[in-house]
Amino acid sequence: MNWQRELGEQIREARKAAGISQERLAETLSVTREQLSNYENGKSAPPVNVVTEIINALRVEFMVGGCRISLDGLKQRSPQPIPQQLCFAYDTEHRFSPATVTIKPTEHSIHISAVIPRSRPA
Repeated sequence: MNWQRELGEQIREARKAAGISQERLAETLSVTREQLSNYENGKSAPPVNVVTEIINALRVEFMVGGCRISLDGLKQRSPQPIPQQLCFAYDTEHRFSPATVTIKPTEHSIHISAVIPRSRPA
């Protein structure tokens, strides 16, 4: 899920939990009801000042992409491991000190070879 949609869903949930219609909330903000609808649906990103207005109006905080957005400011939550992904081009030799990785496509498969020097026990 992208951050716009994630934030939009949280805005909608907070507004509904407060029992406020889009029209009523938009009247207290510097946006129209249509703009607020676009933010809630993840169609457009709300400017920082609008997010601040929403937080003030609803007395909430949002957690988006691992960051807390609140009246206190933006704070990073405790780090979680990020999955790592390696991307290599075909028919290319990739050199890493001291290893070399080669990826070659064949008719029915992909051939991956790696040359890693053997380390000698100390």
